[in-house]
Amino acid sequence: MATKKSISLDNATLAALTRRGGDNLSGNIQLLVHAYTDACRIGFNTVRRALTRAEAKLILDCMNSTVKIMLGMSVEHWITGGTAGDGRQVISGIAHNVTDAIELDGLDKKWEVDGRALIDKLTQFDRLANLALLDWCQVMWDNCYTEGFWDAELKKFPE
Repeated sequence: MATKKSISLDNATLAALTRRGGDNLSGNIQLLVHAYTDACRIGFNTVRRALTRAEAKLILDCMNSTVKIMLGMSVEHWITGGTAGDGRQVISGIAHNVTDAIELDGLDKKWEVDGRALIDKLTQFDRLANLALLDWCQVMWDNCYTEGFWDAELKKFPE
């Protein structure tokens, strides 16, 4: 059974939902939310198998001050890596943030991880894994005061 809620949508979001067809905004929202959460679940499987608990903590640490900023930026900036049209290697915004946190703030030493190895892992993530990691960071910081939440989430990563 569905629960009726009132939400506000900006014009761009409303246009995107309307373009999907029909007047069933609720159905379109549900479809997109389910698709997004499924994509993040699939991508997160890659993330949690690749990273150690200490590496996940380092990423959370460096994303603390930027995770809300990303809402105003293109998600593509955060998740896209690979080779640019001119042949330069481009890393995702997440990998870039982690690189800066390691080189400028020494977070690899704080969390006792091999910084170079972590950056290498992050540059190997595909867009789906990066999207899932970005979403996970957002969820973690949105729940930073929820008792037990962080411990339960971080246990998903191997020591």
